[in-house]
Amino acid sequence: MSNSLITQQEKEKYLNTLFDKDKVILHCPEHKYSYGDKRQPTPGCKGCWMVSFTGLMCNIPPERRLEVMEMLEYSIHKLVEADEKGQIDRFKLFKRPQVSFEKGKS
Repeated sequence: MSNSLITQQEKEKYLNTLFDKDKVILHCPEHKYSYGDKRQPTPGCKGCWMVSFTGLMCNIPPERRLEVMEMLEYSIHKLVEADEKGQIDRFKLFKRPQVSFEKGKS
């Protein structure tokens, strides 16, 4: 009986995708963050956010890239303006929401 969580065939398939000469894997070496990772990019890390935005742009159909770039540029300018005016706290933008449960009345 094998102690492995995945089969040999699954291992080979995964390794073949890692070493595919036509595939690019985006990652931040400092935080081990890769595009498509379930974790969020590390707040304040340029490498993590570069991976995130580059991956996003690579997965947008070519005919929509200009539209998305313009939307991102507009949004970033608005965030910078709001930050300069003291209207937002950029550190709060990265906080995760707090979830609480209360026992309901039956």
